[in-house]
Amino acid sequence: PNIPVTDWYWDLGNGQNSSSQTPPGIQYTTSGGQQVKLVVTDARNCMDSVMQTISIHPTPFIHASANQPKICEGSSVELNALSDGTVQWLTANNLSCLFCTNPVASPPASTRYLVQASNVYGCTVLDSADIAVVPEVHLTISNDTTACYGSSVQLKAAGATLYNWTPVTGLTNNNIADPVTTPTEDITYKVTGTNDAMCPMNAPRSVKISVKPVPEVTADKDQTVMVGDIEK
Repeated sequence: PNIPVTDWYWDLGNGQNSSSQTPPGIQYTTSGGQQVKLVVTDARNCMDSVMQTISIHPTPFIHASANQPKICEGSSVELNALSDGTVQWLTANNLSCLFCTNPVASPPASTRYLVQASNVYGCTVLDSADIAVVPEVHLTISNDTTACYGSSVQLKAAGATLYNWTPVTGLTNNNIADPVTTPTEDITYKVTGTNDAMCPMNAPRSVKISVKPVPEVTADKDQTVMVGDIEK
C-alpha cells in the first residue's frame, strides 16, 4: 500500500538539522566530505532512513587592497589581490590588466574595483578595493579692479577647497576664497588652489588692484559779509 510520509528529519552535518521535507540551503564552514542522513516516518509510525556523503568543495580566498586609497586626478595606483585561486578583475575601467594580481589603475573618478577569485571546482569569491580620486582644480578669480586709497576690496576665487593668496599684505586671511584687502598702493595678488592637501596647487591666477589717491579739497577761511555786498 502507498502509505504517506508524515515526518522528515534531516541530519545535515556540522550539527545542523531540519524537519522540512525540502530543507533550506545550508552553508558549510569547512570543506571535505559531509554525511547527510534523512529519517522519514509514515502514517503508521514506521521509520526508514538513508545516508549519503556529499563533497563540500573549498572556497578560494581573496583580499583586495590598494597601495593608497586616495589619489589625485591624473595619477595612478597599484592594486593588489592576494588569493589562492585564479584572479580576475571585474571592473575593467582604466586597468593595466584583468587577469593579474597587481594591475595599475588610473581612474578619472572615484571607483570601486571588484575582483573575483575562482578555483578548479568552479567556486568563486569576491572582494573589492575603493579608490577615491581628488578632482583637479579649475580656478576662477575676480577681475582686475580699481579702489580709492583707504577703501577695502573683497577678492573672490572659486573652484577649489583650499586656497593660498600671495602676498599676504593687507589681507584679512590668505587661506580663504574671499579675503578682504585694504591696499595702500597698486598691488597684484596671486591665488592657487587645490581640493586636497595631498594634491599640488594649481597654476596661480592673478588679480590687480589699482589704488587711486583721494582728491584733496581746500577752502578759504571763514568770512562775514553784509547783505548786498559782492565778495571777490
